[in-house]
Amino acid sequence: MEYQRSWLRDLAISVFALTSVSALCGFLAYSARSIDVTPLRTFAISIIAILFAGNAAIWLWWVFWMLVRRQSFVCRVTSRLIECFCPIPLRGSSFTLPLHELDSVRMDALHEGGQRCTLITTDGREYDLTFYYGNPVHLVIDAIAHLKPDVAIVGYTPSTFEGGAKWAGNDGVAPK
Repeated sequence: MEYQRSWLRDLAISVFALTSVSALCGFLAYSARSIDVTPLRTFAISIIAILFAGNAAIWLWWVFWMLVRRQSFVCRVTSRLIECFCPIPLRGSSFTLPLHELDSVRMDALHEGGQRCTLITTDGREYDLTFYYGNPVHLVIDAIAHLKPDVAIVGYTPSTFEGGAKWAGNDGVAPK
C-alpha cells in the first residue's frame, strides 16, 4: 500500500488559501471604510490589517517552504517496512520502521476532536502516523493487519473511520 500527495497539490491549496484570505481582508477593509465613527473605523482597519499580516505570514511561509523543498508526502507499507515521509515537520514526523519490529497500533481520541494513531515497536518506541496530507490511516492499518496479523490493534473499529477496516475483534486483534 502506498499513498503519495504531491507538493504541487499542497502548494496550490496554500496559494488558494492565501488568495482567499487576501480577498476577504480586502473586502472587510473596504467595508470598514463605511464606518462613520473615525476611531472605530481606524480600530476595525487595524484589526483587519493584523489578521491579514498574520495569515499572510503563515501562508507565505508554507508556500516558501514548499517551493524550496519540493518534496511530496509519502506513506508506504511493504512486506518489510512502514515508511512515512513528511516534508513539513510541523505536520508529522518522518520515519522508517521495519515491519518485524512493530508490536501494536493504538488509536486514541484527542480531546480537541479527531484521532491519533501511534505505531509501537517491540522495544517501546512510538511513531505517530500523521493524518495530514489526506493520509488514509485506515488503509495503512488495514495493510499492516493484512501483512502482520499478529499485531495488536487497539482502539480501532469499523466506526473509527467512515469506510474503515473490515475487521476488528473485541480484543483489538485482527483475525488471522
